[in-house]
Amino acid sequence: MSKKIKLGDTVIIKDGIHAGSYGVVMGCQKKEYLVDPTYEGDPVKAEPFAPDSLSSVPPILLDEKELRELCRFEKTPLELKGNMRWSDLETKSHYQMGLQDLKAALANVLSHGGPDTQDALEWYAETFLDFSDALGVWDYLDFLVEPDPDEPEPIDGLPSAPTVFGDVHDELVKRYELKESSASFEDMLGWIDGYLKERSLPLAERSYTTEQKKSFLSFWDAEAVEASSNPDITAFFVKTVNELADAGDPVGLDQKAYACYGHGAAGFKQDWEASRDCLLKLEEISPSATYANTLGYLYYYGRCNEGKPEYDKAFYWFSIGAAGGVYESRYKLSDMFRDGKGCPKDPELAHSIVMELFNDNLPYFCQGVSLSKFADVALRAGNLERDGIGCTPTKEEAYSYYLMAKLAIRMRRQADDYYGDDVVEDHIDEGIEQMLPGSRYAEKQDALEFDEGGLPRLLQFALLSGSCLQMDYEWKDADKGRLALTFHIKQRPDATHAAKLPLLIPEAHFCGLVEELPIKAKVRQKDAKGLKGKKGTVCFDGIDYETPWYRTFTLYGEKQAAVHGTFMIDATKLQGKKRRYASVSFGDADHSWDYLAEDDSIVPGDKVLVPWANGEREATVIRVCTRRDSEMVLFRDEYRKVLKKLGPAPAE
Repeated sequence: MSKKIKLGDTVIIKDGIHAGSYGVVMGCQKKEYLVDPTYEGDPVKAEPFAPDSLSSVPPILLDEKELRELCRFEKTPLELKGNMRWSDLETKSHYQMGLQDLKAALANVLSHGGPDTQDALEWYAETFLDFSDALGVWDYLDFLVEPDPDEPEPIDGLPSAPTVFGDVHDELVKRYELKESSASFEDMLGWIDGYLKERSLPLAERSYTTEQKKSFLSFWDAEAVEASSNPDITAFFVKTVNELADAGDPVGLDQKAYACYGHGAAGFKQDWEASRDCLLKLEEISPSATYANTLGYLYYYGRCNEGKPEYDKAFYWFSIGAAGGVYESRYKLSDMFRDGKGCPKDPELAHSIVMELFNDNLPYFCQGVSLSKFADVALRAGNLERDGIGCTPTKEEAYSYYLMAKLAIRMRRQADDYYGDDVVEDHIDEGIEQMLPGSRYAEKQDALEFDEGGLPRLLQFALLSGSCLQMDYEWKDADKGRLALTFHIKQRPDATHAAKLPLLIPEAHFCGLVEELPIKAKVRQKDAKGLKGKKGTVCFDGIDYETPWYRTFTLYGEKQAAVHGTFMIDATKLQGKKRRYASVSFGDADHSWDYLAEDDSIVPGDKVLVPWANGEREATVIRVCTRRDSEMVLFRDEYRKVLKKLGPAPAE
């Protein structure tokens, strides 16, 4: 069979009753081609033809000039074929189609009979289906082509030449492929003309529709605007937010409510009244437990009442927030029941709410999650224990809660900058200073010794995290019962990062995340059931009581090993070293990455070069902190170093 003819080719039939007819090759049957002589491409109408009775119609190759004429509809596909109407169009050339080409095409389609003609349909099919790569359509839409020098720099969320092109393309897909209702060609030309008219104006003077303004705010919140340090973006953000808020739009009201809250942000000054008014409007048109929670704070601290609390209103809004599952509203209700502010005093209910919240948030603490409310909850648990509210006061328990809260707040402040977190940390420090003296933990123990009964308490938080733990053992001197144990989280094979072991050892004034916990033990071999051989590993997810003397390590309820003896910890090495870290951003204010910053001159605002994927990338430093290894979520060797400082922070 001829190798020149292949499936889908256009052929001319040379013999028989169909001589002179054109057809499409639909397939093969034995040594014959199946060809539809009607040129409709209908398999049902296909008939068998011998190879000798067919002649392949060569395609017509378009050059760069003809590609331009095609995409601009300056020539129809049929005109480009000339008298070879049955030929296919192909090209080895490239022409970069752009917004001006699309504008010309829409206008030419309208002047050539309109969008519903066969010529218009064929123009769409050839331009956006057959020749989309040769015309660079997808590269253009994905901002992968060299920008037009006449075009302003694209701003996320606002129209640009590629996004307007994309909007028009979407409407063409609806019309020609999905057969759905779509915008008229006149409307689409209006979109393009509108963009071309506005693009040369300064950002603040451009006119945008409500939907375009909301699109801008979907990319730019106050944090993103501040991270950009672009005064034009800031001014436009303020203008857009105010216009939408004044019109009662939820997007604008939301942005203004929180930009005016706290210290003020992104061009907005602190304005508690404006924040309150926006939130009240939002509660009318788009109720949210989050808005209710924020209103509760405004009234609780009297932000709009010259500092005089409005507890009745605060209790009302916190109740709505709590019903919506907001943790902050729940613990603020506990504060109010504890003190009888805005509601009857109920110490037992206050204690119950906090302990329920503590258990809800404990998994976040166990897993090393930085951005959680565990610090606020653990602080309150410590306060209740300190003051004996709903419980018998215990200095040791209160101190343990404060230690957990201290770790949680330091990790949270390392990851982000929440309004009021400095006050939270001050309260935690005050609690520690009050509870530590006079408690049995007052004298710090660098070396701890305990029997097997202390193992469940030691590993409780690691086990509560739902992790499987691994105990590596090695007999140093079996005859003398010298046994070395090392505990760590058994890493999941699909995990992105290795999990660290959460530990609370109040005797050592320690709470942190460690990569591993080494323990020296004095255990007779007969009291170490399941620890076979000189060294080995035991995996477990629970510790049970086998007898009054033994503790049993279990996995899915099955016994793996059991021990009885004396165990010793050197607590001096648990904290790890102090290291300097820089949190950097690549332009997205919602995400940051931590790198070791050994150069002491690096400060927030600096431009730095950091490792990224398999190469390097420029980033902006948004925070610098000094932290112990036990305060960091990742393993030490997972933090890569800042390669070098590129430029200083801008002078204020």
